[in-house]
Amino acid sequence: MLSPSTRTVCRALAMTRYRIRAMSRTSSVSRSHELRRGRGTGVATPGSGGATWVTRPDYEGCEARDPFPARAATNMQSHAAIHPVMLSRRALLASASGLACALTLGRVTALHAAAAKVSGRAEAQTAAALENLLVHVYDSVLALPRSVSGAGSAAISHVLSAFRMHHAAHAEMFNTVADTLGGARQTAVDGAMDDAVVAPALSTLRGPADVLGLLTNVESIVAATHVQFSGTAGDARALAALCSIAPVEAEHAALLQTFSALLSAGAPELVALPPDTQALPAAAGSAGFALSSLPVSQARRAGEEVR
Repeated sequence: MLSPSTRTVCRALAMTRYRIRAMSRTSSVSRSHELRRGRGTGVATPGSGGATWVTRPDYEGCEARDPFPARAATNMQSHAAIHPVMLSRRALLASASGLACALTLGRVTALHAAAAKVSGRAEAQTAAALENLLVHVYDSVLALPRSVSGAGSAAISHVLSAFRMHHAAHAEMFNTVADTLGGARQTAVDGAMDDAVVAPALSTLRGPADVLGLLTNVESIVAATHVQFSGTAGDARALAALCSIAPVEAEHAALLQTFSALLSAGAPELVALPPDTQALPAAAGSAGFALSSLPVSQARRAGEEVR
């Protein structure tokens, strides 16, 4: 059985095809014939380009006139052959577009129906806890000596502060979604990921390269988690939040990884915002994208923040 959204698309497609056929018929009907068909009860109002707006009790519409009245006789045959092809091509494109929309909506509806038991509340709560953890990580890094955190670099200092604010805003967004879906606002960090990934690494930070490595790893894991959750969240609001925030986390990871590559190459002077593109080595263009796609195998599990 077709879902309501799919049926709506199919009806819209049918109306589009009907209008295309009506256009092709109207273009071949003369003004006098159209008025005769109305038995003289219609009102014809001349319009621009030779068109006439016809109003009758049983019909109201724009009656088209041949747009090429001065065509030479030698062009009549070629025009007659081309015009139907254009109309059929338009109908074909409209049909194909409508069918694609119907199939896509049907597929999405089926996926969400299969995941009906997952409203998106659990994903939003875990995502909020992960964003809280990122805020905690950046706060911990900013509390380190500048020689360790790398904040002696204006670019790194700016990135650390800006990314920290981003994650605070992301946590608030996910908490709003969780609250809307009847869940609980998350004020604590994701303890499972903190214990497994963050806490062990924080105690081993010795310099900017270590800091950037930790931040890149955590940002990548959270980005992968948001992508993974977008495939199971059944609520549109949770899905919208996940899909809008995941690319930001991936962008964070890419920039941090680029900075790390420049430091490893012995070029800390090139870590700048905006960068000196003329001085950057060619490898800097791809350093932030070690993989062609984001692996979701490292994604965290929904609900893991609950102890």
